[in-house]
Amino acid sequence: MREHSLMNQVALDPNTGCWLWQGYRMKDGYGHVRWNGKMILTHRLFAHMFLGFPLDERQVLHKCDVPACVNPSHLFLGNHAVNMRDCATKGRTSSQKKTHCKHGHLLAGENLIAHRLPYRACRLCLRKTQREFARAKRKGERLFTSHSSI
Repeated sequence: MREHSLMNQVALDPNTGCWLWQGYRMKDGYGHVRWNGKMILTHRLFAHMFLGFPLDERQVLHKCDVPACVNPSHLFLGNHAVNMRDCATKGRTSSQKKTHCKHGHLLAGENLIAHRLPYRACRLCLRKTQREFARAKRKGERLFTSHSSI
């Protein structure tokens, strides 16, 4: 499959400037194509063909956050740490999407503890844990088990 036939699989979104891959897409929206006998993500292939990015272990990331986009001007090279930082900055981590803690308390207003991105915690649950910790300490209970005897 050559550049010319790859471009036949792309549709331009005039509102965003994204080049949307119209061929096979996985459930998460990323395009896939067979290239030189191997399956490759289409945004990685376009970054390689148009920008000269290497086809190695580094990650090709989206500025636009559209998995199907293969527009070279929307792509940049990074690694896992850069990808996670980008994700947190844009509010897309699973923690940042949660509206309630695991005990059902609302994660908003005075009850939300937001430290460094993407860390978020429930103030009510934290206070309960602190009370239990202090109570156990007063009673002289072991709070943590030691694994040194193993």
